[in-house]
Amino acid sequence: MQYRIMYFAGTTRGIFSKRFNESIWRPNDYRSFNLNVTCFDSDSYYLYAGTKEDGIWRIPVSEITNTNDITSTPYEFALSPNYPNPFNPKTIINYSLSTSKYINLNVFDVLGNQVAELVNEKKPAGNYEAGFDGSNFPTGVYFYRLLVDGIVIGVKRMILLK
Repeated sequence: MQYRIMYFAGTTRGIFSKRFNESIWRPNDYRSFNLNVTCFDSDSYYLYAGTKEDGIWRIPVSEITNTNDITSTPYEFALSPNYPNPFNPKTIINYSLSTSKYINLNVFDVLGNQVAELVNEKKPAGNYEAGFDGSNFPTGVYFYRLLVDGIVIGVKRMILLK
């Protein structure tokens, strides 16, 4: 699941960052970092900066950002794969809401019959998890579906192995 939390840029003058909803780029002073960045990339945990004179740097995002810079509000609605999968007998389903909405999270058997209702309420924006306990269900394939204000956001498959 991806969130638009911060943007980073590597330039010949160093590394700059800005929050998702800001228009101003702020310089970041990283230790003895050479300011001549020639290439730049990032993932959820690290920034990678290639420099002209000092080689390639791998910098933890946590060292560049202040924890106040990180927002917990997701950028979009999302339904993540359950974990673990396959499971016995319990699993966790994560989902994200970008705005406050009425949601339904339900579990279905392979015939399309609803076998469990995990969530049926209005929730504020944020990241959530719901547990599913398959103790009273037979081994098999099940599906879970997230509806946000009646619109299907996603359907995923999970396998209960006993």
